[in-house]
Amino acid sequence: PVNSATGPDGALYICDMYRGIIQEGNWVRPGSYLRPVVEKYKLQDNIRRGRIYRVVHESYRKTKQPRMYDEKTADLVRHLSHANGWWRMTAQKEIILRQDDSVVSALKNLAKTGDGIGRVHAMWTLEGLGQADAEFSLSLLKDKDHRVRQTAVRLLEPGFQSGDETHLAKVAELMDDKNPRVVAQAINSVQFLRSPDANDQILAGMLANENNDFIQGVGRLALNAKKGGRGSRNSSSLTAAGLRSFKKGRDIYNSLCVACHGKDGKGTPIEGTGTMAPSLVGSPRLVGSHDAAIRIVLHGLTGPVNGKEYIQQMIPMKSNGDDWIADVLTYSRNSFGNNAPEIKAGLVKSMREKTKDRVNPYTIQDLAEFLPVDKRQMKRWGYSASHGGHSAKRAADGRIDSRFSTDGQQRPGMTFTVDMNEPRNIYRIVLDTTGSARDYPRGYEVAVSKDGEKWSAPVAKGKGTHAITSIAFDAVNARYFRITQTGSENGLHWSIHEMSVFEKGGKVAEVAKVQPKEKKPKPRPANLDPKNPYHLVATDETLVIRSYVADGPARGISVGMPNGISYCFDAEKSHVVFGWFGAFMDVGPDRGNGRGRGGRPNRTLGTRFSVGAGGFPIRIGEKKPNEVQFRGYRRAKKEDVSFRYDVDGVSVQQKISPAKAGVGLAYQFIIEDAQSEVTFTVDRELVNAKATKGKWNGNELKLTLAEAKSFTVEVMQKYN
Repeated sequence: PVNSATGPDGALYICDMYRGIIQEGNWVRPGSYLRPVVEKYKLQDNIRRGRIYRVVHESYRKTKQPRMYDEKTADLVRHLSHANGWWRMTAQKEIILRQDDSVVSALKNLAKTGDGIGRVHAMWTLEGLGQADAEFSLSLLKDKDHRVRQTAVRLLEPGFQSGDETHLAKVAELMDDKNPRVVAQAINSVQFLRSPDANDQILAGMLANENNDFIQGVGRLALNAKKGGRGSRNSSSLTAAGLRSFKKGRDIYNSLCVACHGKDGKGTPIEGTGTMAPSLVGSPRLVGSHDAAIRIVLHGLTGPVNGKEYIQQMIPMKSNGDDWIADVLTYSRNSFGNNAPEIKAGLVKSMREKTKDRVNPYTIQDLAEFLPVDKRQMKRWGYSASHGGHSAKRAADGRIDSRFSTDGQQRPGMTFTVDMNEPRNIYRIVLDTTGSARDYPRGYEVAVSKDGEKWSAPVAKGKGTHAITSIAFDAVNARYFRITQTGSENGLHWSIHEMSVFEKGGKVAEVAKVQPKEKKPKPRPANLDPKNPYHLVATDETLVIRSYVADGPARGISVGMPNGISYCFDAEKSHVVFGWFGAFMDVGPDRGNGRGRGGRPNRTLGTRFSVGAGGFPIRIGEKKPNEVQFRGYRRAKKEDVSFRYDVDGVSVQQKISPAKAGVGLAYQFIIEDAQSEVTFTVDRELVNAKATKGKWNGNELKLTLAEAKSFTVEVMQKYN
């Protein structure tokens, strides 16, 4: 069984699915090593089968059939108190969809004086109508029904998410509520506030329920999330605008980035070979500097990371808008235990303009000046402080859960000094107090020295306002630097959980992966990856290889586009058979050389994705199949490839480009002389497909003669 639900008749319905391929269909597609097993047992043919069971109690009595669409909105209100949950939820949904304010008075009356669970449904219906204001919710915080009190707290939560503390005191009164579910809801709601008062109230709830393991667990999770503990969601530390960006970025990450970086940000595991991509947890490329993070997303990243080669390179994402990039970076920089300031679209726009001439993906060494000095080097530096000197070295031990602390409240004149062992051209210092979010310096000055005795005038002055204090200044050559705390804050220490230092002209401490010696390669096509003389990477122009590709058709035409998207076109059958993203092609010495000669077939690099192809996709008229004749292709420098073929004598031009957003392809068709309706077919269970013209009917896109003259279809990878 895959699902169960209650029906309007009160019966239990159980859905039982019978299907040969249940999930992970991408790994058993035609050409995969598992496909022979699938075909041996004909699993691919076992589709569209299953049963729905209806289970009733022996005392079941037939009920009337619902007619909610025909009822007045006022009549739907009484269904909110129905004994059957299906009736309650359906009535609630229908009232909200109608947006009929005429029932607001009746709903408020039900919420305040009704019986049972119907009151909760009335409250959420009012919320859906935009009528559950703060005054209404506050009036129900002391209701005798714990479900009503719990819901009232939930309705006040959006205010907490935006940083509004107006109603904190009222909700805090519920921290010693006799019902633990109400206490848990109060804790979960106030944790969105960044103020110390919110922390105090969470602790109050835990203290009032010392012997309740459930409340203790909820409280610890809430406090850990506010501190940015590993694996927690830290969106509560963002502004209201940042939170909206965070949520959009989460959707982007879960539909695209998760394929390589994994749900936990640690990289998608590959059996026996590590992960597909580097971990994002505490990554200095992500949280250490917005300069590096934005550059990587715009233009991609290739080569080893921390001395390790990954099978999947970071492909350029510059085809996406500034908001899109800002959103996904804001999410990633504030998830998986990370905590860093949000990225705004204006910052992305500025970086896009600054790096507009960039053609190739970055390497780690290219980004050296935008990445912090390696922690392994920083651990060898010397650290001292005027207050709390015994803990000074903890500021750079690579652990966010340890810290340097002054052991006393912040006062002007407190100093923190670093000896870097050798002169460096430093230009930025970042102080991270995430673990003690309010211990940032209320004021600071930075001075430098070559000998540790004679100090310069301040090279930077400012005030900390956030758990992350980024101090930027013109690059200066020095061996020592000293940070002087210039502000005051009663009751709070000055702490540094982690410090990062940025250096102009520095080198990234990478351990190069040792490659086995190979024979000197024969001359190869242009655009070879300098890191591997046998790997083709499309950089500034589209690449085309006409030779046999592993798992590909005999007359395959492989095309690599500069944004990291590639595809294989079957010239015999005149359609795309599969796509992939990442690097383009392995053309090693024992493989084809791009002109149809060589021993073993060429091998695609990167990760394949489905294009939903089940055969030739175009049909003109009702004839099945049409007669198709390939006529050739055209490739102009720095342009996408156009293919031409005839379908029953009608000329078809198909230009193939990368999809505008996401991983996929855009097919631009021109069919000028068709005499019958044109149909385009794609398996929409495998891909997301959208078209500029025509109407979809299941997997078929129907186009009139006028629409078929010029239309575009995008097929994009679908993530479950």
